[in-house]
Amino acid sequence: MYSSKECVKIILEDFKDSSVDASLINFYVQTMVAMIYMYNPDLVLMRKLIHKHLQVFLRPAKDGKCSWKDARKLWSLFEPTLLSVIDNGGQSIASGKEKSLDEVLPYDSYYLIIAAYLASYNPAVSDNRFFVKQRQPKKAMAKPNISKLCHVTGPKPFPMERLLAIFYAIHEEADRCVLSNILMQISTLVSKGYMNRSGSELLDTPRFLSVSKYEFVQKCAKMVDFELNPHLYDLTVGACASV
Repeated sequence: MYSSKECVKIILEDFKDSSVDASLINFYVQTMVAMIYMYNPDLVLMRKLIHKHLQVFLRPAKDGKCSWKDARKLWSLFEPTLLSVIDNGGQSIASGKEKSLDEVLPYDSYYLIIAAYLASYNPAVSDNRFFVKQRQPKKAMAKPNISKLCHVTGPKPFPMERLLAIFYAIHEEADRCVLSNILMQISTLVSKGYMNRSGSELLDTPRFLSVSKYEFVQKCAKMVDFELNPHLYDLTVGACASV
């Protein structure tokens, strides 16, 4: 993973032949990276968003609403656009189309989406096999009946405790994750349609259900360099269901 300074240096190379003043480009790229990096440090995504919104950032100067030299004024006019992208990152689409990673999600949310998918599509009895380090070799599982595979029968609900256990097991930097922040992100992912919550809000043990498609979760896994398939029960016990 690149540091924020490394990201700035790499992305600035894209604009070395730009006709726009270098100091203005430097300000724009540095500020964009600072804003986006806290949510997602992926270089490819940052580069895409920075290129995509450059003309929006410059538009007030082109329209004569402020000076080309007034970088802070340009940013103040542009900032609501960026915040809107961040606030609506991963917003559920009513038509049912798959969500897009063009929007920005907090880095830990990708792990939560993956953990929710694993909890919904893996039987709970398989958690030790995938997420607990064992001293003894894993016992081979018998080949299951395809009609009973989770990708055939559909996702199953799971409790909060299991979601958190899988999240902390797969996250490479779990020790830095603050529980209150993770719980807030879970609530946000529910509101934006990545998972459903069942039962009353007053229940002490709420249950959740992943509603993300395999292809989307696979993209999330690539964002955080996590190998999804080796952690899926259906794909590791001798029968590969169509996903």
